[in-house]
Amino acid sequence: MTELEPMIENRHELLAELLELTKRQELVIASGHMNELMRLLSDKQLCVERLLAVTRKLERNVASHHPPPEVSDRHRRLHRECDAMHRELISRELVCEKNLAQLRGTLNSDEKGRQSISGYSRPSPPPSLRGDHLDLSSEA
Repeated sequence: MTELEPMIENRHELLAELLELTKRQELVIASGHMNELMRLLSDKQLCVERLLAVTRKLERNVASHHPPPEVSDRHRRLHRECDAMHRELISRELVCEKNLAQLRGTLNSDEKGRQSISGYSRPSPPPSLRGDHLDLSSEA
């Protein structure tokens, strides 16, 4: 086994984990649970950081060998699967961003509606007892 093969396996595992987290993210966004979304995004960030570290190490290793070392057919297949998972992740992330933007718009709209309703239901402020308020009512 070449030193590239464990890195390819690790990258494959991390991409699979990231893809699973992204699928959970889609469900959480659809359910509107923002606190759960924040925890999930934190988990995803850690996974992305590990993936970047492995990818950089893999790229450095490939770049340092001319020609690149041979890898098994299994690892070539894993590498192709990594590319496919990466494309799927990008596609799913775009959908998540779109759905999150729609949810944000809905939440903002709902909040503005609540603010309007609460503004109408508040009692009027008491009349000013200072001399700067002119009372034009017919009560005298």
